Amino acid sequence: MCIRDSNQRVQLRDIENAHQGRIHAMVISSDSSKVITGGSDGKIRVRSLPEGDLLYEIEHDPSISTMTLTISQGGKYLFAEKRRSIYVYDLETKSLFQKIYEAHNNDEIKFLKMTSDDKNLISVTLSEIKIWSLPNLELKHTFWNRTINSMISFAITSDNKYLITGSYDGQIGVWSLEQRQLVYIEAKTRYFSQLESLSISNDNKLLVTGSGDGTVNLWDFNSRPSEELVKFTFEDAYQKHQDKNTENNLISY
Repeated sequence: MCIRDSNQRVQLRDIENAHQGRIHAMVISSDSSKVITGGSDGKIRVRSLPEGDLLYEIEHDPSISTMTLTISQGGKYLFAEKRRSIYVYDLETKSLFQKIYEAHNNDEIKFLKMTSDDKNLISVTLSEIKIWSLPNLELKHTFWNRTINSMISFAITSDNKYLITGSYDGQIGVWSLEQRQLVYIEAKTRYFSQLESLSISNDNKLLVTGSGDGTVNLWDFNSRPSEELVKFTFEDAYQKHQDKNTENNLISY
């Protein structure tokens, strides 16, 4: 595990044996004071930044690998995916708070993400999207995916209005949190290649998709996802967004 200064591009510290085995998940607190890691040893470890000193660890079940981590903006709750289940940890008491969900045997949790307003936790499996309200951690809504085959990439717009998913068969799905439904499917890329990654600019106008065949596509999202997404080139994107420096303002999930 390495800690680097992104401004000076220098390595600050190299931490050996941060976990026994692979580190599957990592998240930084909103105030950038802590980094939290989860590994195949089943442990969740909290370290200080930028020093990298171990502050404490949370051990729930060492036989279960931690695959995904996300943290509430306020820093109170940590959400972890372990063996197709979502566990909630209270970082103030440094202990397990509760288990809120377990996926079906033929499904798996691919993503966990907090909305930027700290009001909702989003969990994405291959077949469904669940919205959990905070702070009561109650299930608010389930999007059943009967149209798009196997969601494998995911992003949230910065205004927390839309979820965007990419699938194995190349389709882009746009889901409205306000309307609680799938509002648009972009099928132009269907059967081309699986969409393994998605990014959305902070102004919610530029969507970037990465495919399994090595192709990167740019789309004019333009905050109107119910209309047709317009595909354009890197040159078009630069001309359209250079005043706002959007090309340096992308967020990856």
